[in-house]
Amino acid sequence: MHHYSFTSRRFLFDEKRRCYALLFVPLVLGSLGGFFYTEFFPVSCTALSDLLFQAGSFDDKGAFPVCFLQSLLLYYRVPVLALIFSYSPWEKFLLPLLLFVQSFLLSLSLFSFAHCGSGGMLIALVLLGSRYLFLVPVSVFVCGFRHTERLSGRNKKQMHPVQVLLCCIFILLLGATIETVLASRFLPLLLDKFF
Repeated sequence: MHHYSFTSRRFLFDEKRRCYALLFVPLVLGSLGGFFYTEFFPVSCTALSDLLFQAGSFDDKGAFPVCFLQSLLLYYRVPVLALIFSYSPWEKFLLPLLLFVQSFLLSLSLFSFAHCGSGGMLIALVLLGSRYLFLVPVSVFVCGFRHTERLSGRNKKQMHPVQVLLCCIFILLLGATIETVLASRFLPLLLDKFF
C-alpha cells in the first residue's frame, strides 16, 4: 500500500511537471518569433521614443494613478483570459495560443528596445522586467492550474482555488506597483538622456 501511494505521488508529480513543461513551449516559440520579427522588420528608435512620450507624462502628478490603472489592466488581462479559457472545451488550443501571443508581444517589445542600444535596454528593463518576473510565471501557473487540479483531485494538502486566486492577485498587484514606480522614477530620466 505504501509502495502504491509513493508510485501514485511520483506519477502525479511527473504529470504536473510534464504539463508545465509543455506550456513553456509556446513561450519559447513566441520569444523566438518576436526576436526574428524585430530582426527582419526593425522598429525605429524615433518611433519608440515618440510612442513613450505620447503614452503620458510622468511629470504630471495626476498621471501616476492613470499609469497604475493601465499597468493593472496589462497585468490582469492575460491571467483572467487564461482562467476563462481553462473552462472552455478548447482549452488545449486556446491556452497555448494565449501564452504564445503574450510571449511574442513581450519579446517584440524587448528586442525592439534592444535595437536602440544601451539606453533601449535600460528602458526595456524598467518597462518589461517586472512583467517577465511576475506576469509570465503567474500566466503559466494559471494556464496549468486547472489541469493539475483535475489530476490531483481534492486533497487536504492542495491549496484551495480561492487561495490560489488571491495569491495570484497579490503577486500581479505587486508587479504592477513595482513597474509603475520604476517607470515614474526612471523612465523620464532615461528618455531625456538617451532620446
